Amino acid sequence: MCPSDEGQSSINLSDPFARMIRRTFLGARRALSPRGLRFVSGGEIIEDVSERAARPHLTEQASLYVHWPYCLRRCSYCNFNKYIPREDNQHVMAACLQREAETLLQLSQVSRITSVFFGGGTPSLARPSTIGAILETISRRVTLSDKAEVTLEVNPTPAGMSKMEDYCRAGVNRFSIGVQSLQDDDLKILGRDHSSHQALQTIEEAQRLCPGRVSVDVMFGRPRQSAETWEKELSELLRVCDDHVSLYQLTLERGTQLFKLVQQGEATVPADDVMAKMYRRARRTLHQSGFLQYEVSNFARNTFCPCETLSPDVSLQSVCSLCPVLVIIKRSALLLGRTGLTGQPAASSPGGAGSANPPEATQGPRC
Repeated sequence: MCPSDEGQSSINLSDPFARMIRRTFLGARRALSPRGLRFVSGGEIIEDVSERAARPHLTEQASLYVHWPYCLRRCSYCNFNKYIPREDNQHVMAACLQREAETLLQLSQVSRITSVFFGGGTPSLARPSTIGAILETISRRVTLSDKAEVTLEVNPTPAGMSKMEDYCRAGVNRFSIGVQSLQDDDLKILGRDHSSHQALQTIEEAQRLCPGRVSVDVMFGRPRQSAETWEKELSELLRVCDDHVSLYQLTLERGTQLFKLVQQGEATVPADDVMAKMYRRARRTLHQSGFLQYEVSNFARNTFCPCETLSPDVSLQSVCSLCPVLVIIKRSALLLGRTGLTGQPAASSPGGAGSANPPEATQGPRC
């Protein structure tokens, strides 16, 4: 929730970092509920304090999204807000994220974090010690329950898989695997740096470490894909992961490499009616397998409906009635140049540093 004047006074506003975070927090034109807190033009805040008692849960708990905006390369379909670092200085990256977490949690005045989601970008590039340090920072500022869900997105590469056990020791208890496809030729077209065999290996390892807490991302509407091959591929995927599935239709984003290939006639994607058929068949297959569809792209079993259904906009702090507070951490990438680490925006990024593209949203797959 928005800090009171008393809460704001504890923020050191002589610190440029704190001022920037506060401007973002206060400047959002966002209504928190039909009544009560309002964000208005100019960053002023109007709140009916008398209504806080009617919604105390909104001031007590939050789900936290931590954005790791770094990748080693850009996939051919991706236009998300990400950077390719010129050097690997995890100490500086961790320090920025820890500092931002403390500032945002202090501003929000929440007392308990119910779930944490590390997305990107490629958060599996982070060292387990970095993830652990961020979680420790959160625990020092607010209550992070032992039962809290802590999810990390993992690229199914040997490098990512080799660190999964250490991530669990650092506090991660759920993995989201960016499979995208089980067809090697399609993975190459998408610019992915893993094979279908590596994807299956990574899922198996994740299931061993976090049984019942594994999600897979898979994309349909890929070049040369048919409804029949898609149905077979999904069935194969369900044989190895039956916890949670995120289905994403490939979206051709202007400025991406794949968009250019299609525009130049070097690649073709299925027609809209074919992609609609793919989606219907996928829904039918998942429903028949016992999955609950709780969001347009997300399906879960074992009564497992994580908070990632609230697709965040990484440009501002968001609040949803289903999840009392969703705090977004994303601005550290803009500060690395001030702290000794310079990051180079990926060449094909249309949005650049100020892009508001979400790392995981219903309109397209994350990397």
